[in-house]
Amino acid sequence: MAHHGLAINQDGSLDPCCQYTRPPASSGIMYWDYHKFSSQVTHRMHEDWQQGIAHQGCQKCYREEDLGWTSLRQHAIQWYGIDNTDQIYDLELRLGNLCNLKCVMCSPGASSSIATERYAHRTEFGRIGLDLQQPYTISSWWEDSRFLQVLDHVLPQCRRINITGGEPFLIPQVTEILQRLPESATVSFNTNLGSVPHKILTGLQRLPLVRIMISLEGTGPMNDYLRYPSKWQDIVHNLQILQRDVPHAELGVNHTLQHASVYALPALAKMCVEHDLTLQMTMVQGMPWLTLDSVPVTDLDQMRTWASNGSDLDPKSQRFVVNACDAARFDHDLYLTYRDYVNTLDQVRGTSYDSIFCPAVPG
Repeated sequence: MAHHGLAINQDGSLDPCCQYTRPPASSGIMYWDYHKFSSQVTHRMHEDWQQGIAHQGCQKCYREEDLGWTSLRQHAIQWYGIDNTDQIYDLELRLGNLCNLKCVMCSPGASSSIATERYAHRTEFGRIGLDLQQPYTISSWWEDSRFLQVLDHVLPQCRRINITGGEPFLIPQVTEILQRLPESATVSFNTNLGSVPHKILTGLQRLPLVRIMISLEGTGPMNDYLRYPSKWQDIVHNLQILQRDVPHAELGVNHTLQHASVYALPALAKMCVEHDLTLQMTMVQGMPWLTLDSVPVTDLDQMRTWASNGSDLDPKSQRFVVNACDAARFDHDLYLTYRDYVNTLDQVRGTSYDSIFCPAVPG
């Protein structure tokens, strides 16, 4: 991805890919300085690669590889090889933070709904270190002509284009972007599938190579809690619309492996098998208390046993989940922070984490 990837983030800044871990206190280079980004950030990545150094920004991929997963880094090498042309083959468009959901593992930078909630309840969230001192504005930077110029510059060579947000199906400009995409590229969407507007549906029908990945953490009440305030019946209904009206699309599920996966993943994996959906997973990042290190040992052992005994996972996913469980080290402080976090969500939203997930209490 250092040679052939480009990700435009929710705030309009640039990274080599969607998995990149930017150095602390780095504000990033904005899309209108695309050529500056190419000469600086990717150049440093090339130097590390040539010296055999595991580049610090790629730590998420290396971590997933250690757990037996095929990372985006490895996929990109398989897809594009390594050459010195530096043409962009892989484009990630994260079109702002406009979103209708407040997912437990998300943040104000990726969800306007979370930003609004954090600001309205800054006292409650401030007690656990998640206060928001001022309103988070929704930037429509994708309307800027400079963005369209960058887009027109990189699109002709693109082989894979992933469009996400926020929630991309809520952004009116997505229909215009769809009209600019090369038909030879595989176009994918990451969506929470809360709605499927008619204009989006029409645009999807015109794309010959389209993949739609639905972001899901669980089913039923667990989905409704983890991806609050989505409704499971709406997601199932919209899935049926896609299967009926865009039959050529490849449909799948993206799952973020996190604390609550211990309770929610088994039913989700079964649902994917029943609906013939591929299941992709990635490790949670950004909030340490959401990792498997915060899960009580009893509950973690139950997921390890489930994944080891066949379950509804393919062999690679089985190994990934089992290895992730084996690598976890219970941290009581992270557990307490996690409890503070979900208790705060319950206080603000009027929900009840314990009644839905029935977690163990560590001894």
